[in-house]
Amino acid sequence: MSRPTLALIPTAFKAGKLYSVLPGGGSGDFTVSRNGAGTFIGQDGFIKTALANEPRFEYNSDGSFKGVLVEPAATNLVPNINTFNTIGSGGALPPIITNNYAISPGGLQNASRFQFNLNGSNSSSDRSLINKAFISTVMGSNYTGSVYLKATTPSEVGKTIRFVTEQITGASLIYTLTSEWQRVSVSGSANDLDANFLIEIRGAVTDSDTLDCLIWGNQMELGAVATSYIPTTTIQVTRPADVITRDNAQDLIGQTEGTVFIDYVKINLQSGANTILSIAVNNLSLNNTITIFNGIGSSGAGRILIQVRFSQTWIVDGLGQTSISPSGRYKICLTYSSTQIKLFINGILIRTDTHNLVPSEVFSVIDLGSRNNSLNGNGLTKKLLLSKTALTESEAIAITTL
Repeated sequence: MSRPTLALIPTAFKAGKLYSVLPGGGSGDFTVSRNGAGTFIGQDGFIKTALANEPRFEYNSDGSFKGVLVEPAATNLVPNINTFNTIGSGGALPPIITNNYAISPGGLQNASRFQFNLNGSNSSSDRSLINKAFISTVMGSNYTGSVYLKATTPSEVGKTIRFVTEQITGASLIYTLTSEWQRVSVSGSANDLDANFLIEIRGAVTDSDTLDCLIWGNQMELGAVATSYIPTTTIQVTRPADVITRDNAQDLIGQTEGTVFIDYVKINLQSGANTILSIAVNNLSLNNTITIFNGIGSSGAGRILIQVRFSQTWIVDGLGQTSISPSGRYKICLTYSSTQIKLFINGILIRTDTHNLVPSEVFSVIDLGSRNNSLNGNGLTKKLLLSKTALTESEAIAITTL
């Protein structure tokens, strides 16, 4: 895009502020609000902590910049996350725990070693396990449990371990250990008033008599996806939502013609509509709005959606692209004028809509990851560009090609 009015290419920040490259002088900078700390993956691959109101710059495993992380609020329902009960049932033995044995995903020597042992027993009633019991839940609500796992030694790679949140229907997984830290998650619907977070080897279910692994950072939260790691000590902890907004941006937004481009990485998909980007008159009205969402439809397929409303009339209210991957990268470009709206995703023209309307009010608010302080998204923004002119079809295809 040759002449953007706004170029957010995240490179610098301070508490409460995310700096844009264009325009200069601070008039394109975004306000960041998150009333509490939040974690992210740093450039060295370890989990870092951002203080209240600091944007979270997340990185790929190779150290390259992934994007600014934006998430809804979430609560880790598991207190004392790195302490467990140990149980041996049937002929199995309780696991042996060695605390602070290895370097954790947080970069400190606080990962625990767990040595499970079925003691030669091989029926499904023989279980060597650890658990966190009686986590309060609401029947019928969706919950997600997550934990970091790693084989302690090369000889343990390839062995299987069972991870389950009991009383959560469908939340069970047989996982194969690797030599690297992996975050494993299970999700389902609560069928009781409390749940049991459990990791085990079990006769006739997992594949070995003994298992030696590292475990760290267990988490259970309301919702169908695992959000960023939330450390706890003696009580449950809530990470507030990220709110990244530019108010009074009317001079940066094309009012009757323009282009919106966002380079976006989806972390995982949730049901319903989850905001990627919203442009509106204010945070109270939907009479005039441009919004890009993603989520999971009733069929279970991932999708990107757009909504465009001018003069209290929906011009576009529907699908953009279906069958998107749970954690893919998407370059999205929306061009609009007083007669036409086009949506491009990853180098392809997805849809064209014609109309004869213009906004009845002045666009002035840009929100990353939310709309009207709700419908919070869960993803990363690598770049955001705005222009007061609509790109041509060939230009839009070029800028969105991966």
